[in-house]
Amino acid sequence: MMNNPRVAISQPYFILGGRLSLVLEIVKSLNNLGIEPDILALGYAFTPDQIYKKYGHDLRMHFRTVAKGTPWHRLPQDFQILIFNYLLRKFSSSYDLIINSSDSQIHLPEEPRIISYVHFPREYLVKRGVTESYFLNSGKFMVFLARISDRLLRWFYSRSREPLKQSVVCNSMYSRSCFLEAFPEYPKEIPVIYPPIKLAEYQVETEEERRGVISLGRFSRLKKQFEQIKVAERLPHIDFHLVGFVTERAYFERCKSYIESQGLKNVHLHPNLDYNEMIRLLNSSKYFLHNMVNEPFGITAVEAIAAGCIPIVHNSGGQKETVPEGALRYDELSDIPAILNDLEAKSPLEIQTLIKMLQSNALENFDEPIFLENMTRFLQDILANI
Repeated sequence: MMNNPRVAISQPYFILGGRLSLVLEIVKSLNNLGIEPDILALGYAFTPDQIYKKYGHDLRMHFRTVAKGTPWHRLPQDFQILIFNYLLRKFSSSYDLIINSSDSQIHLPEEPRIISYVHFPREYLVKRGVTESYFLNSGKFMVFLARISDRLLRWFYSRSREPLKQSVVCNSMYSRSCFLEAFPEYPKEIPVIYPPIKLAEYQVETEEERRGVISLGRFSRLKKQFEQIKVAERLPHIDFHLVGFVTERAYFERCKSYIESQGLKNVHLHPNLDYNEMIRLLNSSKYFLHNMVNEPFGITAVEAIAAGCIPIVHNSGGQKETVPEGALRYDELSDIPAILNDLEAKSPLEIQTLIKMLQSNALENFDEPIFLENMTRFLQDILANI
């Protein structure tokens, strides 16, 4: 490996959340190898001081803004990626290695060496016109714009036919299968390195009796809280706690209005909940519900398992890997009440055995030290050949 290789981690726009946490774990891996990477983006929804305060001052990295002062972050995500990956070419000569976290291979520079950590391949989504489905509950004009966006994106991606030279690592076996469907001629082996979760942080001592259902996720149509409310409506004897940041105010108000209009006393919304309070609520809940279809990985399900909840998730995507017990995965929303009622009928010993099995799987595959070990070894192999 060369002395002091110059490394950057790139993504169009950074916000506080799971993807940033993963990038910072990659920073830790690089720091372990004596490397202080640059973080490249169009912009950030935070200051570096906020990051050091939240994640620790022992992280060694440098934030660098591409096209500083421009409003690119206001564009839809797919167009941010198109612009950012193209602009990245102007910075590529400054580095020996770029770790791409944008999920898309389009317009990436040919040099230097590129690693793509794929959360979920944008090419797979664009090919299927997924954008439009994000707006199905919007007005006709938004659906019209989404359809135009889909067609434009498919045109851009269809014109990009460069052979992929970069190394790829995926966040789940499901994401890997979708990547290979989008790029059937990709010639290299694709390792899976699951996202890191600090499992111990989700466990607290509490004497509260576990009861009810909790869900985690920003209030958004993509996270389907309204569907969870409809499930809760059929189970008035079980409390449901819906926790998340409010990113779509109109959607949150729709959920709130329905609860009030139907007089649902067992559904409790927790917008923008304090982190410590969220941990406490997780540790006092018995079940965790997540109903996004084809979730690429499913970090929140693993967090809930770490806190001692029994997860109930859709039988698709990466959730088959995070929740290996098939009886806890459903195919139709109408299956959920029966699953919950069956679980309520189990003895405390049966419940505890189930939780221990899930936690053992999480500890073996998803704990932060496992990620650091796997990622550091992967990066060592890459850097040794630069």
